[in-house]
Amino acid sequence: MKFDGSDQQGEDYLDPTVITTKQQEGNICFKQRTGHWDDNEHSIYLEFLQNSRGPNNSYKKGYPLFKQMSEFIGTRSPSQCRSHHQKFNPYSQLIQKSKRKYLKNRLKVQNQPILRSKQIMRKYFASNRETTDEE
Repeated sequence: MKFDGSDQQGEDYLDPTVITTKQQEGNICFKQRTGHWDDNEHSIYLEFLQNSRGPNNSYKKGYPLFKQMSEFIGTRSPSQCRSHHQKFNPYSQLIQKSKRKYLKNRLKVQNQPILRSKQIMRKYFASNRETTDEE
């Protein structure tokens, strides 16, 4: 930049061909949300994972996954994307294991009679009392 007194000395920041540094990019304000992820953001997250998986179904170390994910989603920061990915990664072994365990336990509960409340217990004993009275 030349300081020759012309009016063009401060106009280079308006030029889109100027490469900005990471410090300058940090000052750019993006509209980022806080709080829970809505269904639209989560579906965009899943779409990003489908599109970004490598041929060996894994990510390389040092791969800027969360920065690209943040840019793809548009409303979340890279650290928010990383946190969401740790909780909801569909390819994680731990999550798949916990889903299987949950479904297995749910099937066990569905096969057992549910006698938890007093009203259900009273109905159960009343129906048994009627059948024993008839005999």
